[in-house]
Amino acid sequence: MQLAKAYISSSYFFITIISASLFVLFYIANLFIDWTKVFNTDVNLVSDLSLIMLVVFGCFSIQFIVKLISTIYIADQRPAMQGLIELLTQILLVASVFVLTNFFSSSLLMFSIIFSIVPLLLLVFFNLYAFNTDYQDLKPSFKLFKLEYVIDIMGLGMKFFVIQIAAIVLYTTDNLIITHLFSPADIIPYNVAFKYFSIVTMGFSIIVTPFWSAITDAYAKHDILWIKKSMTNLIKLSFLFSIVAIAMVFIAGWVYEIWVGEEVVISKRLSIFMSLFVITTLLTQPFIFFINGTGKINVQLGLGVFSALLNIPLSIFFAKNLNFGVSGVILATIVANVMGLVVYPIYYKKTIRKLEIE
Repeated sequence: MQLAKAYISSSYFFITIISASLFVLFYIANLFIDWTKVFNTDVNLVSDLSLIMLVVFGCFSIQFIVKLISTIYIADQRPAMQGLIELLTQILLVASVFVLTNFFSSSLLMFSIIFSIVPLLLLVFFNLYAFNTDYQDLKPSFKLFKLEYVIDIMGLGMKFFVIQIAAIVLYTTDNLIITHLFSPADIIPYNVAFKYFSIVTMGFSIIVTPFWSAITDAYAKHDILWIKKSMTNLIKLSFLFSIVAIAMVFIAGWVYEIWVGEEVVISKRLSIFMSLFVITTLLTQPFIFFINGTGKINVQLGLGVFSALLNIPLSIFFAKNLNFGVSGVILATIVANVMGLVVYPIYYKKTIRKLEIE
């Protein structure tokens, strides 16, 4: 328990140093970036966007620190707590938007503050709650901060950090690319389709999240039989959810009409591509959980960084050069996922064979 507390303490303080450094660098860069050109919007919004980006990135930096509590819950095989945090976040955001739009004068700045501050405050609350109740014996202490623990953490922790950054680049640059290549209005159909098909991945994630820490436990105990059985079940489950994603394509038009009306036009091609994106994500997920659970993440690190770097030029090529339009942006992400579909299963089988020999 003392060693666990030392690792947690070192993690919190080290991530604080990293987050503070990132914010300082962004603050300096923000002075020279014209966000109206980045977002392809009205030049009169230059000062507002500069302040908004500073607020958003500031909250984002702090979230790096307080989000560690979710990792602790998962490591303790309590993924339901992470689900509770996410559920409460969405409820509070919806309630905040309702209050803002109905009782106050809303603005882009206010919406940005709400969507940045609300998740942050909730995570701060859960940190205070956890370290004063269930994890009182693990409460971070500066006295336990040691460089040797940081070095130990940095090996695996920094790899996960880079993977997270690569994932952010891969999955969140699409809106920027669409805005820059087309117009901000084109983001609406893209995001409606994305959120619709994301229902499948959210449902799948709720079921499989506990397996990350469970695989870690089984790997430490060298319980290869349990790992193989669990992976077989997860793969079958990913195929089952993939069938659901395919079925959702056929009713997509009807759902869109009920949800957003006839004003937002979403092409059949975009729905098909979104379904393919979800399917490739689902089929790679079991292998990613295995890789993360065993801590052997070099292959994921290399492929993640490569995919993130490839995504932007590939999105532009598909969207503009091949005239796929907005659909071309998600097609680039599908191509990035397909590489994982080939590499990850091979890596999984190779690792299992090695473990069986040992």
